[in-house]
Amino acid sequence: MESGNSESSIFESIEELFEKIQTFEDEKQLVGLLEDLIGITPQLPEKERRQVLEQALNIANRIQDERFCAEALSAIATQLPETERRQVLEQALNIAQRIESEYDRAEALAAIATQLPETERRQVLEQALNIAQRIESEYDRAEALAAIAQQLPETEPQLLEQALYIAQEIKDKYDRVKLLLAIATKLPETESHQVLEQALNMAQEIKDKYDRVKLLLAITPQLSESQRRQVLEQVLSSAQEIEDKYDRVKLLLAIAPQLPETESHQVLEQALNMTQKIEDDYDRVKLLLAIAPQLSESQRRQVLKQALNSAQEIEDEEFRAEVLAMIAPQLPATEPKLLQQALNIAREIEYMEASAEALAAIAPQLPENETQLLEQAMNAARAIDSEKRRVKILVRLKLPANLLEPARDSVSKKAWEEAAQQ
Repeated sequence: MESGNSESSIFESIEELFEKIQTFEDEKQLVGLLEDLIGITPQLPEKERRQVLEQALNIANRIQDERFCAEALSAIATQLPETERRQVLEQALNIAQRIESEYDRAEALAAIATQLPETERRQVLEQALNIAQRIESEYDRAEALAAIAQQLPETEPQLLEQALYIAQEIKDKYDRVKLLLAIATKLPETESHQVLEQALNMAQEIKDKYDRVKLLLAITPQLSESQRRQVLEQVLSSAQEIEDKYDRVKLLLAIAPQLPETESHQVLEQALNMTQKIEDDYDRVKLLLAIAPQLSESQRRQVLKQALNSAQEIEDEEFRAEVLAMIAPQLPATEPKLLQQALNIAREIEYMEASAEALAAIAPQLPENETQLLEQAMNAARAIDSEKRRVKILVRLKLPANLLEPARDSVSKKAWEEAAQQ
């Protein structure tokens, strides 16, 4: 019975996606919907799966923009049997060759190449690299090369050498370092070490402190222990000089996990103190939530309370609900006072849609032994006009038997069953 309900739910999701697809004129968004649809197909019986893929192919073939048509066909090909997959990939490849923009053509070819047999893959990747090399805009050239570099196999030294040559011609140091790092991971150890040294030296020359620290942090995991320690000291010193508090805290949080425990704790304390000085409530909550998982249990409790206090200060109710939804997953079941505070904030939101979203995020966090909290959440949900939003909250609550019946009575049987399956 459960399997039948699950299958029914999948078919309903597919119908919804097809309905959306029929109304979409934006071809980029249309490709996104097709990819969502294709992601569901492995869960279908073979006959229905074939039908859905055929419909998806028909829709993809009607896409006018070559970029999006090639992308859609390439995505569909992943779910097709070998013979059909080869035909669709050939079609996608031919369409990609017609893309006018060199930047888009290079990226499309690199994406398709991943599904091709080895010999063809090498040819297509070489073609993509040649196209990327001709792109006039240095920024676009670097972006295209970065996309291609991700697809280059370690077993193709000539292609890697060509990519490295193109990367060396990029004048912007930030873009060049990013490319060198992407390519270095694919090279043999000796060559990789040389490229990393070059990337490290170049990153240290970058004047913008924020960009310099970000790149150095990306390099450090690939360095020897002694080099890594040296670079981390430099990175920490530079991060502490950054004036913007939000950026400084973000970098300190990225540095902390790479440091020994004692130093890491000091950096986290520094990040926490700096976060508390940030005036914008939304930004402050985001950073507090990033810090919280790295703290001890008692510190984490205090930080989550600060985050809830900051959320309460946000005047815009939609933003307040959004922030509550961000905080909710971190609220431990063992902290009823924090859960009560979160629930109170959600219930006080007058805009019903925003209140519902906040309550839906809090509901799964409420433990089954906290009957009072569960009843408050249930009553708040039952007061919501929209059945769809109401049931979304109710099915997430771990309700005891005496509360389950009134909860189910407040929505239709069909709505409850559908929500329970999602």
